[in-house]
Amino acid sequence: NHYLVSMLGPGSDWVKNVEAAHGDAVIRQGRRHRVHLSLVPREERAPILQEYVRTASSGRRHFPLPVSAPLADFEAIAECYPVYRINAA
Repeated sequence: NHYLVSMLGPGSDWVKNVEAAHGDAVIRQGRRHRVHLSLVPREERAPILQEYVRTASSGRRHFPLPVSAPLADFEAIAECYPVYRINAA
């Protein structure tokens, strides 16, 4: 699966736009792709957030946890960071 993580939290403009569009979006990865973004339930976000912090070095500064933090710490902050599953449109 592929995911989008809002490193700036639920108040970021792109999250508001996704919500207003009911999950319909366009992603550019070379070419434009129409996708549908499904909000991942809070209780399923921790492992995704943990992997995001591990792999997205540019996003780490926006998270209050280090790469080495245990999964339980990511569970504690999961509500503050929306995660969307990318689905084909």
